[in-house]
Amino acid sequence: MIVVLIGADGVGKTTVAQILAGKLQPEFNVTFEKAFEDYFLLKYLLNLFKAKRQSVSQNIFFKKSYSPPLVIKLFWPWVILMDQLLLYIYLTIFARNSLIIGDRYLYSYLVTWDYYKMSNKLVKWFYLRFPKPDLCVVLHADSKTSMDRKKGEIAHRKKEYNSEFFQFHVSKYSELAKLLNLPVVDTTNVPIDTVVEEVANLVKKRVPNVLSG
Repeated sequence: MIVVLIGADGVGKTTVAQILAGKLQPEFNVTFEKAFEDYFLLKYLLNLFKAKRQSVSQNIFFKKSYSPPLVIKLFWPWVILMDQLLLYIYLTIFARNSLIIGDRYLYSYLVTWDYYKMSNKLVKWFYLRFPKPDLCVVLHADSKTSMDRKKGEIAHRKKEYNSEFFQFHVSKYSELAKLLNLPVVDTTNVPIDTVVEEVANLVKKRVPNVLSG
């Protein structure tokens, strides 16, 4: 069973996913899967160009005024799509008896491509028809709260971490939740334990009996 948490930066995805994995571990065979965010097979190739990769990321993804090369605009969303499809196939074959907790999912990349104008109708069509996880929960917080939680990373992300960035992402994830009929859990001014408990209850309603015990 694949359970993923998606949402804008600062909504608490990673924190909730990690606590959730620990909370459910006594009942289920839980695996916390980071490859939805860090790539699957692609990360091994990218690690060969680690220094260059960081430089490119800083230019393309942390400086919105920078225009990525046409080849990246055209092909990178498809490369990511294939990498994530291989991850999905791998998990459904080799981890089918596990409860996979994932931080992000392919849908998260679609929001990223929209923000950096690397998307188009064809990309959206394929991304929205990607194999669905057993449960995808959208974590929500208002843009100010999300931004406040990320103040410590502003130096790293530089000028990109601004109100426009957070407003855009919060809005896009809300649209995505409605479009795909995904459950939404609000994390604004809500204790983390309460958020985890709410997500855990959603998981337990969906989890197949074969995973229990």
